Amino acid sequence: PGTQLTMRTFHTGGVRIAGEDITQGLPRVEQLFEVRKPKKAAVLSDVDGVVEKIEIVGNRKKIYVRPLEDEEDQTVRSYLVPHDVRVCVTEGDKVKAGDRLTFGPINPRDILRIKGIREVQRYLVEEIQSVYLSQGVSINDKHIEVIVRQVARLNKVKVEDAGDTELLSGELVHIEDFERENKRIREENRLLLEEAEQLFEGLTLREDVFDLSDELVVRRDQELGGERFEKILSVECKPFLVETKDGTLAKVIRGYRSLRAELKGKVCFEEIKDREGKVVVKAGGEINEAIIDKIAEMGPVFLKIREKEIWKRLCGTILAEDVRDPKSGEVLIPADTKLEDHHLDLLQDHEIEKISVWKNVRFFPIKDNLVRIVRDEILGQEVAQDVVSPRTGELIVQAGQTISRSIARRLVTEGVKEIPLVDGKFFSIEGRLSELLEKEVAGKVAAQDIVMGTNGEVLVKAGQVIDREAALRIAEDNVEVIFLREAEGEKEARVLIQEFIYLPSLKQVATGGPVVLGITKASLAVESFLSAASFQQTTHVLADSAIKGKVDELVGLKENVIIGKIVPAGTGFEKYRKLRLSTEDVSRGQSTSSEMQEFIDWKELMGAEERVAEEMDEDGSVEEGIFDVDEGDDFE
Repeated sequence: PGTQLTMRTFHTGGVRIAGEDITQGLPRVEQLFEVRKPKKAAVLSDVDGVVEKIEIVGNRKKIYVRPLEDEEDQTVRSYLVPHDVRVCVTEGDKVKAGDRLTFGPINPRDILRIKGIREVQRYLVEEIQSVYLSQGVSINDKHIEVIVRQVARLNKVKVEDAGDTELLSGELVHIEDFERENKRIREENRLLLEEAEQLFEGLTLREDVFDLSDELVVRRDQELGGERFEKILSVECKPFLVETKDGTLAKVIRGYRSLRAELKGKVCFEEIKDREGKVVVKAGGEINEAIIDKIAEMGPVFLKIREKEIWKRLCGTILAEDVRDPKSGEVLIPADTKLEDHHLDLLQDHEIEKISVWKNVRFFPIKDNLVRIVRDEILGQEVAQDVVSPRTGELIVQAGQTISRSIARRLVTEGVKEIPLVDGKFFSIEGRLSELLEKEVAGKVAAQDIVMGTNGEVLVKAGQVIDREAALRIAEDNVEVIFLREAEGEKEARVLIQEFIYLPSLKQVATGGPVVLGITKASLAVESFLSAASFQQTTHVLADSAIKGKVDELVGLKENVIIGKIVPAGTGFEKYRKLRLSTEDVSRGQSTSSEMQEFIDWKELMGAEERVAEEMDEDGSVEEGIFDVDEGDDFE
């Protein structure tokens, strides 16, 4: 039949049948085998229902079909029909899924979408047969079914979305491989849910959970488990807080992008091990992208992380409470201590996870504020008398000299109490200091011990209110810097070790469906890349095979012929090549015996010839009776 499609006339037994011209149906047959969309294809109903209304919209018609009551989706379907296509139904007609609503040929892909792959096969066989029968050609269905089986494959599906499987989107794969991959993904998801539920047992949400589009997923103050937990794992969520059994807060990270944003550049507080017990990162190690990739592969995991910036910002802060050793309870750093680098080392060595510091502690430089007051009031004025330093006796400013910015600072730092001016007035630096301290310091609480510079005596202990008398003593002792806070100062908890819980997303299974290919594409979609490359698109097929690392098992006929191997059919199969028939042994035995007899006859003959040669006369005559030969004997 395939050969006769290319001929101008139809032949039976080599005899031309007059009046038959199969070429009239060639375009339609080619269209069916290649599964091309026909021109002015008929519009098909998607569901079983009733034609509710037909209306004209602009220059086109619109058909409304209401589904029957047993349909799950009761949405009314609407179909736009071009103006040059005739409608074949009327209002009130009952239609079934796949029935024509307009006249015209049917697109096989519409049948696939509505009724499935089996109906596509049946439709193609019937349509192809109708073309041949219209020309008087009778072909058995099995010949066409062999071709249609390659065009509309039952054992293969086209991958629409590969998800997290090892399949490729757009790839044509066997159903067994497709289901095997999805089964593997579902099993991994099941194990992930079990591990995550164990990790989150007893935890409580302390924040609303939102997805990346700010849609609410789960509300706060609810225990995680069951449907809520599966819902969180099934969508990409923003980080959220949960409360552990001991009352601490842990941040839950969902997805690789959030994991990378939260952990990159931070320091691991304790070592992290994978499922096999192998250390991924040691305690104190910095987390880089390679380690983040390993953590992402581990599945649900609890992490303790230390952020460098938080520890750097601790320097200079003042403790509000004693820091105690978590094991022995011994006071490591007393309250109201200003933290320095050696204190941070102590916190790290004893694995302190949280401290409390005073909030809004104010650093008050007394001398700098006093210098600013002196500059504001007497900058540029002339001095009436020489001013010398009460500490060293050195001349600071001469009489008649104006006070500059540098002179003003030196007057304050050298402890000069008053300055005579040319207008006859005396400017009291000591008085300005007392006013400054009464205004800015009195009534505040010392955040740190205020110590005398001369003998180390504590003027005001940390936590005590600085009264007017204490302020005057501070002025007399020439203290340069103090730390202040309000009487009702607020404490601030600083979390040194952050707890994270990483939850990987549930893996997505692959989605796909049956597909119909044209006969050309079907020939290129075979398992053997040698077979496909020898047909069409050689460069494309070989390049694609190289990228995917395909291996041709040489199962089919064509690929073995191409490379010159024995065709794997019949005795071409390797397991049949070493077989021997029983008749071969008999014939071989007979052949051997005849060959041996012939060998013996020739041996005797050769021996006789040697004896004749020995008994020959000198003149070359032969003695009679030794070797008689009849005239009719032939020695050939």
